[in-house]
Amino acid sequence: MEVTIDFFLLLLLLHIIGDFYLQSEKMCENKRQKGIKSKCLYLHLGIITLVFAAPAICCHTFIPWFALIILSHSVIDIGKSYFEKKYPRYTLYYFFGDQLLHWAILAICASALALPALPFQRQFLLLILGFALLFKPTNILITLVLRQLNVTPRTEKTLPSAGHLIGNIERILTFVLVLLEQYSAIGFLIAAKSIMRFRDNKQTTVSTEYVLCGTLLSIGCAFITGICIRYFDRILTLLPFIYRYIYR
Repeated sequence: MEVTIDFFLLLLLLHIIGDFYLQSEKMCENKRQKGIKSKCLYLHLGIITLVFAAPAICCHTFIPWFALIILSHSVIDIGKSYFEKKYPRYTLYYFFGDQLLHWAILAICASALALPALPFQRQFLLLILGFALLFKPTNILITLVLRQLNVTPRTEKTLPSAGHLIGNIERILTFVLVLLEQYSAIGFLIAAKSIMRFRDNKQTTVSTEYVLCGTLLSIGCAFITGICIRYFDRILTLLPFIYRYIYR
């Protein structure tokens, strides 16, 4: 069971690297516009194949499950591209559905394998996974949520990518503070940013509601990620009880 969970975390980390960090926004936009005819779709599937080839080379028993991951990823992404082109207003729901299906396939593959212990500490994997989730995946999630809710972005000129940089920094700080159990410092971080925005709004026309929505989503994602990483082992002990409660 312990090895299964560790292997799932490793597969999840590889998935995040391939699905987010090795896929540009231009590639995603091309997939949305052209659907299954997009060359970027098949380029992305090739990248995913290369990413998951590493564990398949190291462990021959993983090869059949490697084939399942690639096949399922192809089917899920082709379906997502088709629906995004035909019904573009539901992009946020496609994002959640896409990721849940990918994660479920990885969990099935990890649970079906009998593997030796991995040469990684679980806490190391969790820490790397936490930081990997905080950057590009969270940026995309926040953008999709604000777009789905029709929250209007600021209109005045700003520094290029300044919003993403500020968001990344505040999520890193929040994540680290949660790991250190310094919850009061998170309140100070929110208050400090609010004061700076309040002073800025006296001289500019920045949408306070937009900034507040983005800030709360950003810090909320970092807080939840930090709690999940810090108390991961305790959360695992609750899963059997939750499972029995649902299916009793």
